[in-house]
Amino acid sequence: MSQRDNVSEIVDKLGSEGDTIPVEQLRDWMRRPEIEVQAAIYDLVTNSERVKKVVPDLTFEDYLAFMPAFFSRCIIENPNTELTLSRWEAAMEFMGWFGNLWDNPSVHKSVLSEAKGQLRKLYQEGDSDVRLALIQGTLEHLFENASVREFFADWLSDPELRKAYEEAAEWSKSGRHNTPFAPKRTRD
Repeated sequence: MSQRDNVSEIVDKLGSEGDTIPVEQLRDWMRRPEIEVQAAIYDLVTNSERVKKVVPDLTFEDYLAFMPAFFSRCIIENPNTELTLSRWEAAMEFMGWFGNLWDNPSVHKSVLSEAKGQLRKLYQEGDSDVRLALIQGTLEHLFENASVREFFADWLSDPELRKAYEEAAEWSKSGRHNTPFAPKRTRD
């Protein structure tokens, strides 16, 4: 069996109805390099009914490791396949994922700091297209929440990150927004 056939088999199993998937098998697949496999996993874990086929359940740590890595990869590579997220879709999904973390009172601030660090790294290592997607697809919408803007205020002390912060903050302060998945909760 070729590597490509193996990818097709995995994608089919992830998308099929019925069969359970052992969590250890899913964790192994999460480490595979093929973006089609990662996209099929993303599709599975973001569907509240289909994710029930994973036995036992994934942990918060599983999601924490997988989601931002998948978003980052899509933002960098901008894949053009039926299964994957485009750069802009991934930037918006990253925003929604961060917003869910932000709004969940049980999520420790260190988890948010780690996610912020991932956005920092993406921005600093990204080309102009990646940076634009992060500013307009992620940061502008996160910054609709003043406490999130404050959380990212340390970016103002870095000349490279300052530009991203200021552009995103300018848009978010303009009032031209109503993003459904932007964070709503105020945090200290």
